Amino acid sequence: MPQRHPHIDCLRLLILLALFSFVPQVAALQWGPDGGSDYYDPARHNPFARDPAFIAPTLDLSGVGQFYKPAPFYNYFWATMISDTYFVTARHVIPADSYDYDVHFYHDNDPTPAESITIDDTYLAWFGDLAIGRLLSAPSSALKRFSLIKRPEGTNYAGIPDIDPELFLVGVHTATSEYGEAQSRVGLNDISQHYGDSLYFNYDFGQRGVDEARTVCCDSSAPSFVANHYGNFALAGIHTDDRDMNVSSLASAIAAEVQNASGGAESVTIVSDLAGDLNADFKVDSNDRTILLNNLGSGPGMRHIDGDINGDGYVNNDDLTAMEGNFNKTLSAPADFNGDFAVNKLDMLAIGNHWHSAVTAHTNGDANGDGYVDGKDFDLLNAGYLNVPWIAPHAVSPVPGDLTQDGLVDNDDSNIVLSCLTSVCSTQDFHRADINKDGLVDAIDLQILLSNWDPTGPADVNNDLKINNDDISVLFKNWSKTTNLGKADGDLNVDGVVDAADYAIMADWWGRGVSDFAAQAPIGTTPLPGDFNADGTVDAADYVVWRKGLETIYTQNEYDVWRTNLGKQGGSGSGVSVNAAVPEPAVSVLLILAIASRGFLRRRGA
Repeated sequence: MPQRHPHIDCLRLLILLALFSFVPQVAALQWGPDGGSDYYDPARHNPFARDPAFIAPTLDLSGVGQFYKPAPFYNYFWATMISDTYFVTARHVIPADSYDYDVHFYHDNDPTPAESITIDDTYLAWFGDLAIGRLLSAPSSALKRFSLIKRPEGTNYAGIPDIDPELFLVGVHTATSEYGEAQSRVGLNDISQHYGDSLYFNYDFGQRGVDEARTVCCDSSAPSFVANHYGNFALAGIHTDDRDMNVSSLASAIAAEVQNASGGAESVTIVSDLAGDLNADFKVDSNDRTILLNNLGSGPGMRHIDGDINGDGYVNNDDLTAMEGNFNKTLSAPADFNGDFAVNKLDMLAIGNHWHSAVTAHTNGDANGDGYVDGKDFDLLNAGYLNVPWIAPHAVSPVPGDLTQDGLVDNDDSNIVLSCLTSVCSTQDFHRADINKDGLVDAIDLQILLSNWDPTGPADVNNDLKINNDDISVLFKNWSKTTNLGKADGDLNVDGVVDAADYAIMADWWGRGVSDFAAQAPIGTTPLPGDFNADGTVDAADYVVWRKGLETIYTQNEYDVWRTNLGKQGGSGSGVSVNAAVPEPAVSVLLILAIASRGFLRRRGA
């Protein structure tokens, strides 16, 4: 549920005065790297210049108003309209005492204000730093009301051609301190990842070149837009401190809040990137067709949610034709095998469960549709993997010494024991530190912990505190191999064989310490010709794979390739050293153990 208040108390006013006094609170855009060239171009980045070279010539900013906040702020902020009277902004820019300021709107990207409407200071709702406000009256129909974009959760949109990763950032040009009215400027970036309420974008001055901007200073309230399928723009984010609030994850909640607050008089339109997906559920199906047919022949004033796919205000046969062209189409990524519109652990397991197997194209781990599950499919999984902050799995049956139950026995655990050995600790910590449950915390407990010392976990094959392609490539290389080397060979459960059970353990830990799956060296690099099982060697095992896949995956000619390369080594996957040292216990642990072992330290429970 959103939080609401009719006014804000004096305490918050004092806090805001201390935090924001005389500091420019603006969404300042910088073109070019720190200390480098300023790539800002008024013709390309200033919508009010109305130059044909503007990077988003169809972006109508009439629905993006600005309101001025006097002392101690002395700045303009943004209000982006999402219905007749409701707008979104950043919560932290709303004044603490009252906020009945006028919002100025500009028609046709003309810098002269065409309308001014006062903010209703009796209403405010928010989700984190994204705030919903309301005007006292509705602006004219000449003002744009923006739809909210809704997209599948994911690190990026690799392999989904209907989704354009471009993000149009609104702000001011920080280099010239253009902090006045009608000073909005626009940069062009690519979305790098989004999950939950966070939307992140690249600003490496690469693919988008001189048009790429980044938000600096105080990132407040200005919107970000994405272009959708019918040549229009939808709201994707609101600038906050170090990121954008992700409108996609909040779209349904925002729409519900406006519906409830207005008593059903106003509604917010939610769209996806798929033309014809009227209910924004990432697929075009009979439900969408029913909506369109019910409104066929209606207009003007029709919206996409009503069946107006081409954006002309009418629902007609042109829209029906557009929908039929996408019927049964979805926004699933290639590696979204279970169709839940997220590439995650469940999809990763599908690859492991069918590794080096012939399957029906585009099912059971086959992301690239060649009917065979291998490293190339895993690379597609990485490209779209839902990259959320890694959270250690809680061990169902933690080994003795894993006091925090995070799957590791490390300094976090030893510090609990040391605290109970050397000083008074909490009752909870004492019970955890008494590993052998004899009512004492002593050298025996510390020795048990050290005997199980494992600060990297079962899946970190090379002990670099990251679980990524370097680790899983070892498992892939040794798939089906019998071994007594345990983790070093990919046998993570140490049962003597490298198989799907080890892969499942890897999936539990996948992404620990990793910020971008797609940035890794690929698993499915060009394989050695004839190495059909991608284990780095052309041998008899590859003949078996070829024979099983003959006439379905492989041809007779590929037998000749295998025979020519028999005995060669090379193969795919990134190189990895599995001899990296396991991090040792802190020196203090060893010193305490030495003292405790002589009987000098012992703590008894109360």
